[in-house]
Amino acid sequence: MKSFRITVLTILAAALTTLPAHAAQEQKTDWYVITNLENRCKSDKGPSKLIEMLQTLKQPYEIFETEENGEIISVRVEAPSENFYVTYYNGKQQCELVKAQREAKEKAVLDRYQ
Repeated sequence: MKSFRITVLTILAAALTTLPAHAAQEQKTDWYVITNLENRCKSDKGPSKLIEMLQTLKQPYEIFETEENGEIISVRVEAPSENFYVTYYNGKQQCELVKAQREAKEKAVLDRYQ
């Protein structure tokens, strides 16, 4: 698994390169987030809406992508000045996998101290 950081300048440079309409449609991703209150995977519009909002509000942000076998499996958008982040998962299966791993770690911590 490979993680890397994308700066705002990289995003701006990428935004200047436009894709043909058919290419953008082929790249559509089904994004999911893990809800904090309900602890479930929920379908979401994806990171582009949050990024657009942060840009409109002139808030600094950072993007961290996790890639596996050449495919983006998660995207974390952080707004450091707001102490806020959201992690988006590529597909429900990936979201459920991460949720299960998180729950197993939490259980292991509780089990250790009981």
